[in-house]
Amino acid sequence: MNLTLTASQAFTILGRAIEASESQSVPVAAVIVDSEGNTKGSIKADGVHNVNLDAARKKALTVSAFKMANHELIDQISRDDLAKTVLFSQTDLNLLPGGVPIMAGDAVIGALGVAGGLYPQDQAIAQYAVDSDNNQD
Repeated sequence: MNLTLTASQAFTILGRAIEASESQSVPVAAVIVDSEGNTKGSIKADGVHNVNLDAARKKALTVSAFKMANHELIDQISRDDLAKTVLFSQTDLNLLPGGVPIMAGDAVIGALGVAGGLYPQDQAIAQYAVDSDNNQD
């Protein structure tokens, strides 16, 4: 099993994210990082502001750092005021839903961040893109 996120995998997942966003008429930006947080690829739908590209990158970085989806991280820290204070003060992170891990078996090999819609839409688009990729294996 390959534990490295390839460029081909990254661009396939990015394509699925844009396809999902177009089918829902929710223009988004999407960014994929590897397990160390290095950008593997990014894309934004027509008309999407660059601020969403940055938000998507930060969502992906958050997943890469904590090895879990952003909505799961929020749930974990929801009752810990110190953790919330520290994490929400980090300008390089974005804890809003829309960041999901890219897995190879049990290993996190990368992360996808999606931004531009309402955060439940971002989450659904990101999850669809990653789940669709896993179903192609």
